[in-house]
Amino acid sequence: MDIPVVVIRVFKRKLALLEHTLVTMFPHAGGLLYCIHSIEFQKRGLPHAHILLKFRSNCITAADIDTVVSAEIPSNPRDAALIRNFMIHKHPPSDQPPSKYCQRVDEDGQRICRFHYPQPLQATTSINIEGRPHYWRRNPGDEWVVPHCLPLLQKFQCHLNFEVANSSHLFQYLFKYIHKGMRPDGARYTYS
Repeated sequence: MDIPVVVIRVFKRKLALLEHTLVTMFPHAGGLLYCIHSIEFQKRGLPHAHILLKFRSNCITAADIDTVVSAEIPSNPRDAALIRNFMIHKHPPSDQPPSKYCQRVDEDGQRICRFHYPQPLQATTSINIEGRPHYWRRNPGDEWVVPHCLPLLQKFQCHLNFEVANSSHLFQYLFKYIHKGMRPDGARYTYS
């Protein structure tokens, strides 16, 4: 990661492979209508992409969602190791300072995760009134699993948060990354 030109070349190649895989991976979805991505650089300098896909067939029922996305630790030991290695959301122990990335301390002194971890256990996938899915998490330990697509995780062996989204706010969410950190006059915000 200390040689930026190598990081970018590897990232670009992996992103191209990922997008090709996404196009061909779901043959029963009726074909890809569009694929949009936005690349962002983390504070430590490494790139990551936010990708939005739209297939001809909608994935709007709980049964459809469960065929593509999981938020559980699988029973297969090899797959479980992949999940534990790449897809577990972690917080520092209570005797250490909260995570600056995802935790805030409320007025009562309670730590609150902006991603709502640990997630509640539930026997079935449900969809709330806003269209956001709440994935089934049936076993202790699943509260910390980041939603993923197991075949993608098996192929790329890296962190790949994979979720179903059925909201018109998707484009707004995706394109906010293009102007993230910019003031209306085009100058960058500075943070202390």
